[in-house]
Amino acid sequence: MVRPRQFTDDEILEGARRCFIEHGPGVSTNHIAEEVGVSQATLFKRFGTKQQLMVAALSPRPAASVLARLEAGPGPAPVEEQLRELAAAMAAMFDRVLPCIMTLWAAGMNPHDLWPDPEQAPPVRARRALARFFADAQAQGRMGGGDPELLALVFIGGMKEAAFQQHMLRDATAAADPDAYAATLVDTFWRGVQPLETA
Repeated sequence: MVRPRQFTDDEILEGARRCFIEHGPGVSTNHIAEEVGVSQATLFKRFGTKQQLMVAALSPRPAASVLARLEAGPGPAPVEEQLRELAAAMAAMFDRVLPCIMTLWAAGMNPHDLWPDPEQAPPVRARRALARFFADAQAQGRMGGGDPELLALVFIGGMKEAAFQQHMLRDATAAADPDAYAATLVDTFWRGVQPLETA
């Protein structure tokens, strides 16, 4: 006798995420269950309510690899090269995260529903980690520029805007080539923050 396949929570959440983004927050749990290949009872047993499933599937969070890289601080490679890698990773992250945010907004949710403690909100953690990255690079004499907190806002804002234009405003021409966009943003940003001796 063949035992039915067991699905991990991550597999269920990925399927639910696709359903919520494609069909909106009104999609039925029956449709999600069919799409994933489990029963409705399994969905409720694992995640409680439909709203809890939606939050678990769509809560925007930086990719663990991006956050870990930021929190590790500047490595030995040239800072400009590291920024290129971070920008490419952020471009992919925002491309994935913004449709989730749009769906949660459509469901009437706001950041306080997702993160009761703003200090632990992943976007806040990522911004602060990037600010520390910049501060460390400045302290090492490997980067110039101004206030690390403001620089982090500028950098993240530039990366996020392209995904915002594409997903929120349906502008397919915005950053049609994400890699080229990330490279151009870093080139422009680096001109303002490179150490004086290399300017």
